[in-house]
Amino acid sequence: MYSDKILTTYQSRIDELSPTKKFHFLSRLNLIIPSDWSRSQIESMGEWFFGKPAENRLLELGQATPDPLHLNAATERLPLFKANPWLFGYELQLFHVLHAKVQYKADVRSTLNMITRVKTDDVDALSHNPHKLAVLATYLVDVYYLHHRLMLEDETKLIPLTTVRDALTVTLSPTDKARLNVYLLTHCIIGETLFYARPIPTSKLEYYQKIAGILIRVAQANWNELTIDSKLEVALCLQLTDTASTLVGQAVAEAEDNYNDHLGYIVDSKMPHKNDLEWAEHRNVLYLLVASKLN
Repeated sequence: MYSDKILTTYQSRIDELSPTKKFHFLSRLNLIIPSDWSRSQIESMGEWFFGKPAENRLLELGQATPDPLHLNAATERLPLFKANPWLFGYELQLFHVLHAKVQYKADVRSTLNMITRVKTDDVDALSHNPHKLAVLATYLVDVYYLHHRLMLEDETKLIPLTTVRDALTVTLSPTDKARLNVYLLTHCIIGETLFYARPIPTSKLEYYQKIAGILIRVAQANWNELTIDSKLEVALCLQLTDTASTLVGQAVAEAEDNYNDHLGYIVDSKMPHKNDLEWAEHRNVLYLLVASKLN
């Protein structure tokens, strides 16, 4: 396992990351592999995270728009973001509310409620549309779970399995379909955990094990097309649902085969533009999370 080496690399170079990437790394690490170091780093980012005043930070996030240059499946997604201009910014706002609660024990839901006009009916209408669910994938799934579980404290709502299955049959660009399908399924699982803040409730485990079963079939059918990031996210979701599969070991082995001793972290030849410290952060924190559950 390369966990210690990767952790040492990121600990020693943590301030080289942008604040957003730095917080992503630390917030995940602090939930799965907590330490005094990760906690102190999170605390040191409090002023950046909340901003002054707090509502200005939420307003700023809500006004964000997707960057076509960094958006997967941009051709298919941009028209849907244009038709639903609230979606992209609302996802960022919801993550802010989540991290405020989980990392800083602060409840800023009332602040968000004062400045947003997002309606539950709009969230549900999008999420129950197979085509829109397939194309928007992570963005829409994240909003669905954080809106219901976090803002409404509603533990009952689930995207129907029939809708999920129908979404997987939607025609998408061949270069995007496998990745979007995988991330649609993985974010259903991760969303239920509130992004690693809690285990999947026992009462819902059967539903998510069905999602995991579908995920295995999709991942196996497209394994060679998936990035290491995607493979590790598949592995993590199988762990989160207590689903046994050889894909977990396979993902870890492939990630370790791509460990770069000179750089001190995992790279991916399929993504040469995302192999610097900043862009490799997502891949490497996923490896740390998966590896921690194997120990």
